[in-house]
Amino acid sequence: MIIVGMVLKMSNKYKTIYADPPWNERGAGKIKRGADRDYELMKTEEIIDMKDFSSDKNINRKSGGSEISNVLLVDVDSKIPNLALMKISAYHKDHNDNVGFHVSDPDIVYASVVFTENEHRVDGLKFWYPDAEIRIGGSGYDISKKLPNEVEYIKPDYSLYPEIDYSIGFTTRGCIRSCDFCVVPKKEGKICRWQHPKNFHDEQFDKIKLLDNNILGDKEWFFEVTDWILDNEIKVEFNQGLDIRLLDQDIANRLVELNHYKTLKFAWDHPEDEEQIKQGIEQLRRADMDLRNKTQFYVLTNFDTTHKEDLYRCRKLKEWGTNPFVMMFKDGDEFTRHLARWANRKWILWSCDFTEYDKLPLKVRLELKSFD
Repeated sequence: MIIVGMVLKMSNKYKTIYADPPWNERGAGKIKRGADRDYELMKTEEIIDMKDFSSDKNINRKSGGSEISNVLLVDVDSKIPNLALMKISAYHKDHNDNVGFHVSDPDIVYASVVFTENEHRVDGLKFWYPDAEIRIGGSGYDISKKLPNEVEYIKPDYSLYPEIDYSIGFTTRGCIRSCDFCVVPKKEGKICRWQHPKNFHDEQFDKIKLLDNNILGDKEWFFEVTDWILDNEIKVEFNQGLDIRLLDQDIANRLVELNHYKTLKFAWDHPEDEEQIKQGIEQLRRADMDLRNKTQFYVLTNFDTTHKEDLYRCRKLKEWGTNPFVMMFKDGDEFTRHLARWANRKWILWSCDFTEYDKLPLKVRLELKSFD
């Protein structure tokens, strides 16, 4: 038995614990404690060898264990429904807690930050909710934080975002690549199978959004997952895109078989990958993919390429019959912003070359001349 006198929790761990263990002492002289008559005592060695319960490995709904908690969820900056918050919501609802985005007087506050530039937006939570336990996670806050297994593998609470009409989840985590601009290798490591979509799909939906970072890195699993999708007549979106460099004719044929409810996305990040990109596009064309209307290639800029290389990739993709989409690593300069306005709007892209785009300022036009 341990009597806890004071607990201060920091980032889901106990910083300080004051405890009064049942020491193996019976008193002497006039003092007769008599504790041994009520419960078993502990030897000093047993107290020292006690397991470290300062690392809070499970989600610990509330200190009382069985009490009903008020749980507030804060979605700081998600562009799509926040899967982690959906799982946390499902977990707490399974334990009859009051959980949601508009919960008053919370006992626990979970906040998720996806983008590092928004990290500061959670600084005030400890002041707004001084009596609540604050738990902050997300790639934009701490890439080392992970959900405990009892939460990670739970079916998401789709009622948290009532506007969505699709299931969402990961079938793999990690990636076979180690791109300098990407957080995935540091956060998730090498690719591994994660969860079959039947375990997170909700039958009320006929669509599924897969968040895998590189599902083609495991070809056998890709076919197993897409077999299930086809068998159940589900529309699919590969939200994070597909690695065109891993494409072969079998995969290209399968992509044409699938019912994509959004544009099929790929990427051309490195100029030196030109031949692999071209080969992948040719395989899609042989599979009878409608390249112009159903495919798109992200073109990474503002990282380690020149303006000339950025424009070259956009033009080549257009020449090969597909759509470039300029992705700026950080805030783009004037040239890149205009390149994005031209390339990312299909009606402009297919109507003229970048040099003919009439919105270009003189500075950009002069730079274009230097490319010749």
